[in-house]
Formats: sequence, C-alpha cells, structure tokens
Amino acid sequence: MANIELDYQPHPKQILFHASPATELLFGGAAGPGKSKALRMEGFKWCSLIPNLQVSLFRRTMPELKRTHILSSQLEFPKGVATYTDRCWSFTNGSKLHFCYCQYEKDVFIYQGAEINILLMDELTTFTQFMYEYLFGRVRCTLDI
Repeated sequence: MANIELDYQPHPKQILFHASPATELLFGGAAGPGKSKALRMEGFKWCSLIPNLQVSLFRRTMPELKRTHILSSQLEFPKGVATYTDRCWSFTNGSKLHFCYCQYEKDVFIYQGAEINILLMDELTTFTQFMYEYLFGRVRCTLDI
C-alpha cells in the first residue's frame, strides 16, 4: 500500500508525536493543536503499512467518538484504501482501525478477548486508571513483522 496520499500537513507538535520511537507516548496540551487528528492519522498510517494489524482508537463515549473521529475520518481517509462499516475501517491489506468507546468501567470487558496491536486513547484523562490498565493489558502482537 505504498504512496497513499493524505491531505494532512502535521503541525510541529504533531510531527514530534509521529516521529517518536516511544512505545508509550502521552501527547497533551490545550485544545486546538490537533491531538485527536494526530491519533487518527497515526492509526491510518500503521494500518496502511502493516498487513493484518489491529489498531483500536478509544474515546470515552460514543457521541465523542462519532463527533471527533468517525465523521472526520470519513472525510479525511482516501477512498479505495479502506472501507468503513460499523465503527471500523477495513484496509485492503487486512488491517483494521477500530473506533471504540468505553463509557463505564464494565465496558472494558467487551474487549476481554481482543488482540490490540496498537492502542490509541484520545483524552486519556477521561478514562479511569482501571480502564487504562485493563485495555493496555489487551495490547499484544502475534503478527510476524
């Protein structure tokens, strides 16, 4: 899936975020520097590069998820690379970018058997510590990369 053109010109802080070699990264700051968009684009990038990858992007509630990521992704992601159905972008290489929410602590158990290769949590401070630790515990990779 080489040479996918995105209409995305990252700001300096987004460039630093995308270039980081860290396996766990916190990207904070005031409203407006494009943290949510950077997460969405990071998920898109990884899915387009690695076949059969499972990326999960979380917001606390479904309305936030829809407003912040689902509607935006439908405008930003190029056609023909992936198709969108039921809160998930399915890429032609077998990768998936799942849009997930976890409003209540008990909701983490929906993801009990999930294999999350890359976990992206937008507005992490809205999640409880239990939610974060449980979801982080689902991160693993059986892919031969």
